Amino acid sequence: MRIPLHRWKLKYNNFTLNFTGQDEVMFRQKYFNDSLFQFRFAFILIIVLYSSFGYLDTQLFAEYATFLFIVRFGVVVPLFAMVLLLSYTPYFLFEKFGKQPFLSLFLQEEQALH
Repeated sequence: MRIPLHRWKLKYNNFTLNFTGQDEVMFRQKYFNDSLFQFRFAFILIIVLYSSFGYLDTQLFAEYATFLFIVRFGVVVPLFAMVLLLSYTPYFLFEKFGKQPFLSLFLQEEQALH
C-alpha cells in the first residue's frame, strides 16, 4: 500500500529548503543520477549547435574566420567534449567531485574566452 504524498512528513529547512539528515543526501544522489542522461544529451546538442554556427562565422566574418575557427574548434568545442567525456568517469560522480562545482569552473573559463 502506498502512502499518499500529502501524508508524508518530511522535515526540511524553511529557508534553504534542504531536507534534514540522510534524506538530503539521498535526494541529491537520486536527482544527480536521474538528470545525468539529460545533462549528457544537452551537451551533445550544445556541441552540435555551437559547431554549426562556425559556418555562419565564415559567411559574416570572413576576415576573422581563421581566428574564430581556432577559438571555436580549438578551444571551446574541445572543452565541451572534455566535460561530456568526464561525465562518464568516476570523477564526475556526485559523491566524489560534484557536478555543480565542476560545471561552474568550466563556465567561468568559458566566460573568460568571450
